[in-house]
Amino acid sequence: MLSKKELSKKELSREELKALHGEQYVESFDKGQSKFRLERLINSIPLSSEFKVVDFGCGIGLLVPLLSGKVEYFKMPSPDIIYSHNRKVF
Repeated sequence: MLSKKELSKKELSREELKALHGEQYVESFDKGQSKFRLERLINSIPLSSEFKVVDFGCGIGLLVPLLSGKVEYFKMPSPDIIYSHNRKVF
């Protein structure tokens, strides 16, 4: 079982995402999002380790691997995800 701190820093596997959010959400999210598009966007922004980024409604955490180590990054999932996560993990 992962601690809250480990969950906030770790990119979850596809199976962990499905367990947390449900298979239908993960499949529909994959169709609507492009990791390549986000990588291009992040790489076009001059980032500094002094920056603090709060990702409200972070979904499945696509930005975690893209911003990890580049900025101070905080994930803020939507309240329904927090409730669902707490019921399944804690």
